[in-house]
Amino acid sequence: MLAVHLLLGPEEGEKAAHIERLLEIVKKQAGGEPEVHTRYVFETSASDVVRLLRNGSLFHPHVVVIYAGVDEVKKKEETAVLADYIAKPAPEATLILTADSPKVDGAWTRKIPADARKIFWEMFDNQKQAWVVNAFRRLGVTIDADAADLLLDMVENTTRELRVVVERLCGFVGRGGTVTVTELEQFLAHTKEESAFSLFDEIAEGTLESALEVCQALLMSHDANPTGVLAGLVWQFKRLHAYAQLLDQHFSPTDAFTRLGIRSKRNQHTVVVAVKRYPLPALEAILARAVEYEALFRSVGTAQHRGLLQQFLFTVIVRRGAAHLPASVVYGS
Repeated sequence: MLAVHLLLGPEEGEKAAHIERLLEIVKKQAGGEPEVHTRYVFETSASDVVRLLRNGSLFHPHVVVIYAGVDEVKKKEETAVLADYIAKPAPEATLILTADSPKVDGAWTRKIPADARKIFWEMFDNQKQAWVVNAFRRLGVTIDADAADLLLDMVENTTRELRVVVERLCGFVGRGGTVTVTELEQFLAHTKEESAFSLFDEIAEGTLESALEVCQALLMSHDANPTGVLAGLVWQFKRLHAYAQLLDQHFSPTDAFTRLGIRSKRNQHTVVVAVKRYPLPALEAILARAVEYEALFRSVGTAQHRGLLQQFLFTVIVRRGAAHLPASVVYGS
């Protein structure tokens, strides 16, 4: 297992699946669950990340740090710190560097072995319908073109989200069945399942009561947990933050959507509504609070996670990310 990995590109589903595979390899080789941290470039310096890696863990055999947004590492002293660590990594640690961009400037990235550098490209629009059709076919179900187009318009177009919906739809119609627009509408009416995306819709509108109701319904589903919901929200806030940055750089909304691969009219509407309610400074504050809540989730029992997630929603919708927890509470004294 290589000590440093560089995972680039906009296809979050395949990237997340690859990270899960890396964590499984680490677990197997280390002989136990690793201690996993997620840090973002805009709030954590490279020096702090390296310190976390080199300090190790008292309670776990291995430390993994996922350092996100490394395309924003520009300062010479920051790239030097990463280059030095890549040259001599900690023996009981793994560093996973990620970025939505397919390219990271800087010679320091070339110090990472070629087989540890991967780019996860988003599918082109003309490839997505074929991906959906083939995904159903592998499970013994067919889907017509109109239903495939509607599915792609309604579901976040990452392979991770699409794969989940495809599997559920196959279970709904049964092997040998056919998914048409009618079956798709029946499925949605029958399941009425909430997701981190429908929850984000309520956050975009700024309706705390509705957001809490959706959150409650989501957490009652068999495959949802507060940690996963928080991760889904953080992913969407990161994308919203990237959109707001592009607008701040005088890109048009259309160009910003194209650069970020946001093609669904429904998703574009949500982003437009959200960025009006949460301008760039608020988004930066919200992402900083998200990091704090991720630390809280790791430091308390799972029984408290539901309450923490609800508190995070209050922090986002009512306080717009304004800090209200002292560092001693989040990270321990």
